[in-house]
Amino acid sequence: MKINEKPLISFCLFAYNQAKYIEEAVEGALNQTYKPLEIILSDDCSTDNTFDLIKEIVKSYKGPHKVIINRNKMNLGLAEHINQVVTIATGDWLVFAAGDDISLPERTSVLSKLTYDKEDVYFAGSGTIVINERGKPISNGVLEFNREIVLSGCAAAYHKKCFEIFEKLHPGVLVEDLVLPYRALLLGNIALINSPLVKYRILTKDYFESYKKYTHFTKSLENVFLQRNLDLKNISDRYPDNIIKTIKKINDRYIQIANKDYKNQKMIVDIYDATILSKIKTLINNRYFSKSQKIKMFLLSSKIIRIIYGHFLRYIIKTVYKSFTDEKITINLNDVLSKNLIIHVYNDIEI
Repeated sequence: MKINEKPLISFCLFAYNQAKYIEEAVEGALNQTYKPLEIILSDDCSTDNTFDLIKEIVKSYKGPHKVIINRNKMNLGLAEHINQVVTIATGDWLVFAAGDDISLPERTSVLSKLTYDKEDVYFAGSGTIVINERGKPISNGVLEFNREIVLSGCAAAYHKKCFEIFEKLHPGVLVEDLVLPYRALLLGNIALINSPLVKYRILTKDYFESYKKYTHFTKSLENVFLQRNLDLKNISDRYPDNIIKTIKKINDRYIQIANKDYKNQKMIVDIYDATILSKIKTLINNRYFSKSQKIKMFLLSSKIIRIIYGHFLRYIIKTVYKSFTDEKITINLNDVLSKNLIIHVYNDIEI
């Protein structure tokens, strides 16, 4: 690359059965102001018309960006889908986007300024505007640098070395943003800016259906931390033994917590799914929940009660928006190990 020449960036959009939202997501990709940019629109073998809509939109695109369309021959799941797209991308950086979120036009440009000419930065992220299924803003993801930080995958960009140096993501990894920023910390620094660059969509469905999905997610967390330990092993020669042992101890502790949480959540799901008599019997015999918790659990095991409760929460909880400041921060592994900053599911436990 010539002096002052901007690097090629790959904007990678991952879609699966998101026909209802894919048009806005693709338009967000095509409207990126950064150049040079290659846009990869990848569908994980959707069973709806997501891929047809992608092709239709791209057919009329006359803009400056190179656009690549990919459709997997079979459904791979998130981790394998990422592995596949990484083999297609040729950019120095990969900006990730989901098929139901909306990237603002300046997203790639802002992230590139965070990383330009900084050889020690391997992850870049931003704040978000949280929207519901209708596109209405319901909150914002402000990065409060003096408190706990959440590294959000919906607003992430990764240096290609986060994939080249490590092995492929394990198929059982369902949340890439608990693995890939971790790789960036092992390699060097992560850079964040408190600006809203993504409209992150939360699909508000039935409380219990969401809870079952969350239980499934918790069960998969063990794969995340096993992947972290594998990644750590791949670059163990870069750090002294005491650092390696400390990081592995943290990962192993998270595995214990995830497994415990899964057992508790699975018990609640089983109660919700059971017949009325079985619910009552299980709750009476349970020694871990208080009386008030048991009553609430029994009531919420009824779908009509959950619907009423959901409407009630939306009515009484007022949406609070906080101001974005455009503040920037750089974080390294030492910040995590010393707890100078608390990052959710990175160093928010005691070992």
